[in-house]
Amino acid sequence: MLGDTLARTLPRLRAEAESRMRATCSITRPIGEPDPVTGEREHAPVWSGKCRVKSVASRVQSSVDVVTAAVTRVSDEVHIPVNVGPILVGDVITITAVEDPRLARIVGTIYRVTSLHEGNDTTAQRLPVERLA
Repeated sequence: MLGDTLARTLPRLRAEAESRMRATCSITRPIGEPDPVTGEREHAPVWSGKCRVKSVASRVQSSVDVVTAAVTRVSDEVHIPVNVGPILVGDVITITAVEDPRLARIVGTIYRVTSLHEGNDTTAQRLPVERLA
């Protein structure tokens, strides 16, 4: 059965996915009430470790007046190991290091988790994010 084969293979597939996580990040969770003066909140640590930052392009139909066109939207995802969490919408991810010197500019980038991409038999948690800074 395919399900049995997948169950036996899944640990190796997860290890393969983690081998592609060549950046590190920290994940924190906003807690308490915002400061009345600055509007900032305290953050509690959730997890820190390996991750992968990926831009994802999707084509959508867009209508403007009488013209319909395909538009490509690019959004970001941060991939982390399956066994991390729980991660919640609103958690904040900061990229702390990257192996590839061409991507050094993303160190310090801060994202907010916008939704959770859940499923069975996944090889990584793929977190849709929005860039904060």
